[in-house]
Amino acid sequence: MKLYIGSFSQEEAQKLAKELRKVRINTELKPALIVEVKKLYYFEGKISELKKKYAGTEIEEIIKNWEEYISTIKTVSKDGIDKEEFEENFLNALIPERKELNMKKLLKEKFGDKFGEVEEKNELFKKFIDECGEEKFKKILEQLWMDYLIISDIKDFMELNGFDYGDKIHGKIPDDPIIKDYVDIDDKKAEKLELKQMLDFLIDSQVDTYADFVDAFYKREKLKNLVKEKPELSDILMVADIIEIILDKVEGKKDLDEIIKEIRNIKIKENEITLSEDAIKNILKELEKEEFIKIKKGKISLKR
Repeated sequence: MKLYIGSFSQEEAQKLAKELRKVRINTELKPALIVEVKKLYYFEGKISELKKKYAGTEIEEIIKNWEEYISTIKTVSKDGIDKEEFEENFLNALIPERKELNMKKLLKEKFGDKFGEVEEKNELFKKFIDECGEEKFKKILEQLWMDYLIISDIKDFMELNGFDYGDKIHGKIPDDPIIKDYVDIDDKKAEKLELKQMLDFLIDSQVDTYADFVDAFYKREKLKNLVKEKPELSDILMVADIIEIILDKVEGKKDLDEIIKEIRNIKIKENEITLSEDAIKNILKELEKEEFIKIKKGKISLKR
């Protein structure tokens, strides 16, 4: 029987399997797709209509933010402007303090336009992080993420209003532009505000990883050393310890129901472990298959 270890990326699952197989623990990898569904609420429409509809609600503040965005776009954009120039000018105008946390600008000022080879880039980047200090570098990363989120929204807005958003940006904001934004809100409020709804599907790949728990029992000394390096494998060691406890409790010939009751709750060091009856029966079945125990007429005994 296999013990489920967890779900990992392809690379991580293969690494874990390699380490387990080194200590002769049979491992099985099963690729799978995960589908995650998230309900999203949003509003969409001409800004003049939305201002009337959502006056006095929590949406009103979001619309005001969009008015600031639109005003800033009008200030810094022109037909045919270079995309990078527009994005930098827009962010600097919207967030003046960003200039001190602009990673691209700081790297350019310190090292020039080119870093050289990849190895040199890595070394210079490490030097940049060290000189910034942990606190400032954290703020730089936070600003970088904020820049990404804002520009993603601005790009969507401009394309929604007819812009060609390529290396060069072409277009003009209409007199009454359309805005669309998502709102983090509960179902009742969303219904009251007549927000639109959509489902966001994320499909990802993972590898479910399994190990043979009887192999783990045989190899538990080597497994103990491996767990020190790979704590994610501690569940296998725990099951190996549970098998040892179960075998210790089977002395002579005992009543099967009695053994099941005894091992429903096990304590290993400071850990309290509860086993379902189905889990116990499956473990005992596997131990019988491996000829550790013998079960007959409601009685259980050691076979080895």
